[in-house]
Amino acid sequence: MVEPLSGTGQGGKGREYQRWLRPEGGRIARRGQWVQIYVKVLDAGQRAPNVPPETQAVPLEMVVKGFLQEDQVGLGEPATVRTLADRILQGVLVAVEPRYGHDFGAPVAELLQVGPRVRRLLAGGENHAC
Repeated sequence: MVEPLSGTGQGGKGREYQRWLRPEGGRIARRGQWVQIYVKVLDAGQRAPNVPPETQAVPLEMVVKGFLQEDQVGLGEPATVRTLADRILQGVLVAVEPRYGHDFGAPVAELLQVGPRVRRLLAGGENHAC
């Protein structure tokens, strides 16, 4: 089990989670709702000695999605979740019903031509070595 953050939800220290806050899904979560929490796993300087200095200089953080275990929690407050892997973790609530916000970026013109060209090569329409 991951220990809860010290000073969570308080002013000053322990506010690293703020860059992860996502209020668009709502500011209050209720038991059983899909949420995302922030956990500071290690403070800066606590990492293994063989990692690069620029990595040593920042904390090791994680964000985890799961089902809220408390009756009601507001953004920035301590929360406990049960993950899909059935792990119970504690951290700071940063998103209610979080979105999947990743993509594959802008299309690459050269790659858009690969599929049609390979199909022509396989069909015997071009006689080029790859």
